[in-house]
Amino acid sequence: MIDIKEVVQHSGKKKVVVIDDEVVTRKVVSKALEDDFDVYIVTNIFESIRICEVQMPDVILLDLLMPSVDGFEILELLKNHAVLCDIPVVCMSSSEDSSDRKRIRNLGAIGFIKKPISVKTLADDINQVLESVTNVISSVKNHVEFITTFNSLEKDKYILKILTNIAEDEKVIFLSWDKGDYFYEENELIKKYIDDERLIFLETKPSLITKFSYMQDLSPLLDDITRFTGRRSRDITLVIDEIRNLINDQNSDRGVSQAYKLSQNLHNNFKNVTYLNSRPRKNDEQLFLNKIGKILVGNRL
Repeated sequence: MIDIKEVVQHSGKKKVVVIDDEVVTRKVVSKALEDDFDVYIVTNIFESIRICEVQMPDVILLDLLMPSVDGFEILELLKNHAVLCDIPVVCMSSSEDSSDRKRIRNLGAIGFIKKPISVKTLADDINQVLESVTNVISSVKNHVEFITTFNSLEKDKYILKILTNIAEDEKVIFLSWDKGDYFYEENELIKKYIDDERLIFLETKPSLITKFSYMQDLSPLLDDITRFTGRRSRDITLVIDEIRNLINDQNSDRGVSQAYKLSQNLHNNFKNVTYLNSRPRKNDEQLFLNKIGKILVGNRL
């Protein structure tokens, strides 16, 4: 039986699991968050991972300095977990040590809150951290967006946002590295758009990676899309999933060159172009992806 205090859920609230072994802190956090979140307090620290697996929260609030268990170790377990790794983790500590903050960033935490906790500001602090994990770079002039979300659920939300903003007679081409059955089976709203042929899902083959570097232009791809949809590519919204699979992130100069080439080939040939990405775990990879995003939306470096 799971040792957990469960607060009654309310529709529309995000779920937070709090991992802290101090009774007073748990009460303060619960009081601070109960109006904005469905709060689940872990009362047996050694059950933390299993409780998170059961609850699958929107965010995990983790104390770093607990006498009974190492919070850094729990963070590392969460970030290396096959299912829980995509859940944002916000760490708490009374420590002023800057090396601790650097360490949690390297381990994959998205935020840090200093103890003692403020009842008045904690909910706002967590909401601000959650809002900051999705990064959007856009150009209205070029009709391009580069979106980096924290996990696949957030990506699905943006796909739906794109679909709901197009006219009924328009189409969206989605180039993805995932199998199409993921979208068709897991999300009923996206499935509806596929059935209505407003969303056309195309699985990107790994062979495109080796071909991409040698492409002088994307005419063959554009011709295929025109034949497949019966429309000019200029009338279609294109969504590209995980562009870093095509961009060489091991060689910065080459990756930048590829990004410029891609932007020149795509942006003049489609009505709108959106790049959807999940947030890399390493800080240097995040910085490189952000650099590529600025190029792809038309910002010169």
